[in-house]
Amino acid sequence: MALSDIYFTELQNMYSESLKQVEMVKLGDVLFEFNSRKLTIEESIRTIEQELIKYKNENNDVMVDFCQYRIEAFQQCLNVFSDIYSTLKSKKL
Repeated sequence: MALSDIYFTELQNMYSESLKQVEMVKLGDVLFEFNSRKLTIEESIRTIEQELIKYKNENNDVMVDFCQYRIEAFQQCLNVFSDIYSTLKSKKL
C-alpha cells in the first residue's frame, strides 16, 4: 500500500470519528433541551396542583374541573416527553 493511501485512510478515520463526536454533541444538546422541557412541565403540574387545592377550598367546582383537566393534559405531555427522552438517551452512536 502506498504512503498516500495510508494517509488517506487515516484522514477518513479521523473524519468519521469527528462526525461521530459531532453527533454525540448534538444528541447531548437535544437531551438537555428535552430534559429542560420535562422539568418545566413538572413545575407547571405542581403549580396547577396548588391552584387545584385553592379552588377546592373555595368550593369552586368549575375551576376544580378545569385544573384537573389541565393536570391531565400536562401529565400526558410529560409522558410523551419522557418516552422521547428515554428513546433518545438509549440511542447508541
